[in-house]
Amino acid sequence: MKTGKDWFIISFILSLVFITGCAVTGSTSSFVLKPGAAMADSRAAKINVSSVELEKDASRLENVGVFSWGKYDSKDVGIFSKSLKDSMAGAQSAQKIEAGKILNVYVIIRTFMVASSNTGGAALACVAWAAADTDNNLIYHEQFYASDSVKLIGTLGGLKNGLNKAIARRIVETSLKLADLDRTQAVEEQPFEKTYGSFDKATERLPKQMTSMYQNNFVFGNPYHVTATLSSGIAWNWSEHPDNVNWEEYLNKNQ
Repeated sequence: MKTGKDWFIISFILSLVFITGCAVTGSTSSFVLKPGAAMADSRAAKINVSSVELEKDASRLENVGVFSWGKYDSKDVGIFSKSLKDSMAGAQSAQKIEAGKILNVYVIIRTFMVASSNTGGAALACVAWAAADTDNNLIYHEQFYASDSVKLIGTLGGLKNGLNKAIARRIVETSLKLADLDRTQAVEEQPFEKTYGSFDKATERLPKQMTSMYQNNFVFGNPYHVTATLSSGIAWNWSEHPDNVNWEEYLNKNQ
């Protein structure tokens, strides 16, 4: 039977596994989704991912008692952009593309916030995107949040990659419906894993503070372990955007 000391050691080792993983895998990796919304028998406009961008000063990193690893950067945006385009192309491969019909998709990552300690990590992103027709007239837009957290076992790279996939899935599957030329009803917001229509819902399960835990076996000659913790609140409200992107103006500039 494990003693309290045994459980402490196990917990401490697991926390080291987490933070060591952060050091090694703090970056994201490319992927291709297999969305379930592809409609092989429908006529569709060709979906063109026109741009994917990160707003200025849109990344924030909060590390509690650990090294400053894991910030979402331009490399992560590039990987996400390629993955989104590859996923979109793969999803459309079974559709009947109507010549001359195009759906232009524009994506803006408004904020991407990452927080970590040596016992866990969490991330929150705000994303705005829009779809325009062949003449680049706005036909759809939305702003949503994506969030997730891990405890003990996990990496910041895996955490960020999970959000990249969740963001891409929402955009890909909604775009497929918008591109369907046989569809007559409006596209309604659907639930997608790890994404939310409001800031409050996105932050509901995120940790309000994070804690790093340390062990020192020999303090002033004391042979027994001493546990020390460092905690800090996480300012998730930095990522909130009550305003939306002015898409009409944005599209006029990108004509």
